[in-house]
Amino acid sequence: MTVRILAVCGNGQGSSMIMKMKVDQFLTQSKIDHSVNSCAVGEYKSELSGADIIIASTHIAGEITVTGNKYVVGVRNMLSPADFGPKLLEVIKEHFPHDMQ
Repeated sequence: MTVRILAVCGNGQGSSMIMKMKVDQFLTQSKIDHSVNSCAVGEYKSELSGADIIIASTHIAGEITVTGNKYVVGVRNMLSPADFGPKLLEVIKEHFPHDMQ
């Protein structure tokens, strides 16, 4: 199974696109089976069915509500693997260990 990540930012064009690339790079190097998409905060509800983990800046993460087996990771520096990496890995290890090689 593939862990599905959704990168969310204010308008879905700048930060989330870069974060999508950074998260993809980080998870590939970490040998985690994954897919990453991005969108604006106003669109995330329509994208939830295709996501397991939503990653966003801390101020946007507070606006995101999920239920069931979905998780929100809020980060201070969305573009820094040193910031988002440990938080993302913690959620994956706890809830999606079968996706780790």
